[in-house]
Amino acid sequence: LYNGPVAPLSNKFNHWIHLSRGYNGDIKTYDDFFKYVDYAQKNGFEFTYLMNSPKPFSEKDLSTFKSEFQRSLDYLKKYNCKNIKVGNDQIIDLIDKYAPNEFNIHTSCVFEYKNINQYKNLFNFYPNIKSINLAYDENQNFKLIKNLRNEFPNIKIELMVNETCIKGCPNRLSCLVEIPKSQKCICSLSKNSFLSDFFKTSSIYPWNLACYSALGINNFKFCALGTNYHNYRNNWHDIKNLKSYLS
Repeated sequence: LYNGPVAPLSNKFNHWIHLSRGYNGDIKTYDDFFKYVDYAQKNGFEFTYLMNSPKPFSEKDLSTFKSEFQRSLDYLKKYNCKNIKVGNDQIIDLIDKYAPNEFNIHTSCVFEYKNINQYKNLFNFYPNIKSINLAYDENQNFKLIKNLRNEFPNIKIELMVNETCIKGCPNRLSCLVEIPKSQKCICSLSKNSFLSDFFKTSSIYPWNLACYSALGINNFKFCALGTNYHNYRNNWHDIKNLKSYLS
């Protein structure tokens, strides 16, 4: 189970560290958030805390949220949450400096890495990385997937099955962080029909899973999409999309 703070709690980071997905007035403090984490863990879920914003930050930016960031790590330790999914290497550096060797690092698909050398260098710099989410556009790049599996047999490789972005979206990262009200996502501008959209995404469907398993990929992430993409994490209580996929 993956999740992280939503607004108003996530507002303290101004999209650095966390990708904020909507508003939930019931979650105003870390104690509010972690009571749900505690509930999930007690009911058998392995929980991964999301710090998966790709938004880079300067030293001046860092000074506005550094103490809050360290406080969030203290809460993770308090609730024995060892897994953190990150969106850029700056966040890994912050974690390693404040709490060296205390967390398992997992990289998000928003790293958008496309080749073996990028991953080689990443793992050399950060040996505490336990898993990677392959860039969404590369879901059907079977040559890359096979080579990654052979090159890094001890790294878990995970693929996201159902995000609705079209392949090759030029403003994917800025869209993930925040879409200004004056700007529309290019995916919404390009959509003509359900059938054409079906073939433009990198979605992985249940009937494809055996193909990936044959390559040694057996970890898949389901994105909790809702009617408003940027609100899917704030108060998700309808799992019909997940049920439909699994059935």
